Amino acid sequence: MPVMRCAVGLWGWRTIAAAVVATGILCFPPPAAAQAKVALVIGNGSYRAVPEISNPPNDATDMAAALLRLGFSVRLVTDASYDTMRRALLEFSPKARDAEMAVVFFAGHGMELEGENWLIPVDAELKTDVAVEQEAISLRAIMLMVSAASKLGLVVLDACRNNPFFAKIKRSIGTRSLVRGLSRIEPMTNVLVAYAAKDGTTAADGGGRNSPFTRALLNHLETPGLEINFLFRNVRDDVIAATGSEQEPFTYGSLSKQAIYLKPPPAVLVASAPDQTAWSLVNETTDKVALKRFMALYPDSSLRQDAEARIAALETLQAAKQMPPTADEVTWQLLKDTTDDAALKRFAARYPTSPRHEDAEARIATLAAAEAVKSGPPLDVVTWEMVKDSKDPDLLQRFIKLFPSSAERGKAEQHLASLSAAATKSANPSDTHELARSLQIELKRVGCFDGAANGKFDEATKRAWDKFTKLTSISMSDDLSADAINAVRGIDKRICPFACPDGERAQGERCVAVGPTHRSEPHKAEVRKVAPKRRITTRAEPSHSNTNQGGCNVDYGFGCGGN
Repeated sequence: MPVMRCAVGLWGWRTIAAAVVATGILCFPPPAAAQAKVALVIGNGSYRAVPEISNPPNDATDMAAALLRLGFSVRLVTDASYDTMRRALLEFSPKARDAEMAVVFFAGHGMELEGENWLIPVDAELKTDVAVEQEAISLRAIMLMVSAASKLGLVVLDACRNNPFFAKIKRSIGTRSLVRGLSRIEPMTNVLVAYAAKDGTTAADGGGRNSPFTRALLNHLETPGLEINFLFRNVRDDVIAATGSEQEPFTYGSLSKQAIYLKPPPAVLVASAPDQTAWSLVNETTDKVALKRFMALYPDSSLRQDAEARIAALETLQAAKQMPPTADEVTWQLLKDTTDDAALKRFAARYPTSPRHEDAEARIATLAAAEAVKSGPPLDVVTWEMVKDSKDPDLLQRFIKLFPSSAERGKAEQHLASLSAAATKSANPSDTHELARSLQIELKRVGCFDGAANGKFDEATKRAWDKFTKLTSISMSDDLSADAINAVRGIDKRICPFACPDGERAQGERCVAVGPTHRSEPHKAEVRKVAPKRRITTRAEPSHSNTNQGGCNVDYGFGCGGN
């Protein structure tokens, strides 16, 4: 994991710390290899000269989390001043030039003046129309930045709200055009610009956590295989339905005929070599039953010899335990190659405790599976018949990975959970205690557990594990296991952020008392530090890590850059 650093430059540590607390800006990682997909996400709600709006910081936070899950390198900025927005864009510009996809999302106030669109920082006063060019950020400059991306430049603006600055601005020339909402644009090649509301109209803030536009966007953004043009068509339909046709989103620009996905379609198994697919499941297993079923299902496969060699190697390991033949062994040697299903079932019933009982059941299942192959069932069904009784957890995990959409997946997960539960139950109490303690320590490291590492797999620990799996989209059972610990150890960054008590809100790594909407003296806001043990998580918020002495917040494990 790269070392997290913040460049001080000509600013002192106190100046940087004050800027971070005041703006909620999160730092870029140190210089590294170019990112394929980069995003800058801005949410401005705490405006100083006009009433505060609550949605934009939430919209930006949720969008940043979604883009992170889609593999973007994300920088999140909330309640940004003019200088903060300008610096963030200056640092974003070279990243966009080296990227395949570059995305800028802005939620807050925007406006149009003389056909030019502007995004408004929280410290803007905009007393006159002349001040707009000095206190706001040009949309045209942002479009130019994202156009440098090789495949897609995307600008998403939830900034068409009913602008309170409109009534305050004095015009230096009476004929200057000043319109509510944003004006129509013509983006460059490979750039799309999505408005929350069509040019010349305004968008609703919404009464929930997110605006109607951002809520619809979040609903569709992570849909696999949804081409980007159809993504925004779905968003449009959802917003129109949610607002009773009062708000219509609109997308400007056009792309080439190449399909573009923010989340590609799921990989499709190549059905041309089903024996190779099946062998990839069983090639490392110690389950002889599964190997024998493979040989029966694919007798002409070029991999049959590998399966035979694997079985021979496993049997060699058991040779030292060989005993004089018993009655069940003698009977089995007579029946082992039979195709008489009834005879095999009689053997299994007569010798329920025989070491060959499992072989008999495997032979019965193999004959049934081979019969099923003749009628042409789907590959996943045939393969499941081969591994369904396996006691090898790795084999079941590989089946789930190879056939994620199979109707048999539920059975595989259920069987895997039962194996895990049995292993946990049979473990020594000291082993179980150490597993639980190790899981608690790892969950605490990624910010999802704030209790004591007491070695008890209690309700608090289970809730923390549930948070982790939901935020990382890891599909695992709820049982205590070494696999669960390894899954958390594989994450080298904070996953779960902290939340503040009622009456306060998160600002960087601190909780700030929620004051009145007028912010003429922001330096007097009540601030208290939050101890790490109070950090909890919600699915909707992005992760934060510890604040260093310089006051730089590290978001999503990407390190820090100078502010």
